[in-house]
Amino acid sequence: MRHRVCIAVWALGLVVVTALMLYFRLHEPASRNGGPEPTVTSLVFLLLALFAFMCEAVDSSMGMGYGTTLTPVLLAAGFVPHSVIPAALFSQLVGGVFAGLLHHNYGNVDLRHNTPHSRVMYLLAACGIVGAVLATRLVLHLPPFYVKLYVGVLVLSLGIFVWISPRLSNRLSYRRIIGLGLLAAFNKGMSAGGYGPVVTGGQVLSGVDSKAAVGITAAAEAVTCVAALVTLYQSGGAINWNLALPLCLGAFASVPVAVTVVKHLPHHWIQRAISLGCVVLGTLTLLNLLG
Repeated sequence: MRHRVCIAVWALGLVVVTALMLYFRLHEPASRNGGPEPTVTSLVFLLLALFAFMCEAVDSSMGMGYGTTLTPVLLAAGFVPHSVIPAALFSQLVGGVFAGLLHHNYGNVDLRHNTPHSRVMYLLAACGIVGAVLATRLVLHLPPFYVKLYVGVLVLSLGIFVWISPRLSNRLSYRRIIGLGLLAAFNKGMSAGGYGPVVTGGQVLSGVDSKAAVGITAAAEAVTCVAALVTLYQSGGAINWNLALPLCLGAFASVPVAVTVVKHLPHHWIQRAISLGCVVLGTLTLLNLLG
């Protein structure tokens, strides 16, 4: 019975996030292109917090989906990139730190110093910093269309491989972890998304337990968010607190629910969820790009 409740909570979050993303893709108001940002009224504040709650619930239970979903939907709703990206990164930092701590406390992952899980997390965090720096140097030289195309294809492919090869590797491969960590951080710096699906799905394919992969991704992505925020600050960026505050509250509130879901679901369900999440997010990325 507990498994069914956990599955229902996760499925509801995924359906809500997917439906909202598809709705804004099909009904984006043309008048908001280049127009003033929406005013954050009490109702908008509540809706933003609820949306962040759903995005972070999916992200903290599957290791993916927050920035990849939140950013394009907020942009489609009329918010401008220089407000959305810092606010999304800061709220993901808050949610990621809290999620990493709770996943550790609930026994989903062991992040004590010098454990296999912590070593993977350190590697991914270091790769996140390097990848973010490389991405900021290259972002002006690559066409955004091809960057998003490759992210969509990569994430979709990872989902398919995780689904059809649940035991592709029983041996932890640090070489794969390093390569995927650099690639994922590069994705985040280039497109403000695509980190979680690559890192979480890649860890599973590299031999990391699926529940641990979710907790490791949450902690490592928080470090990547710090690097990205520092880079933005040095470039003159600032956090729009009217937008960041409801996102932080929603993301923070959802973490205990998501961590409980991961704790009580069987490993094979988490692995299937990771695979499905990659397929959904990769497909939506390609639809938004090509549609």
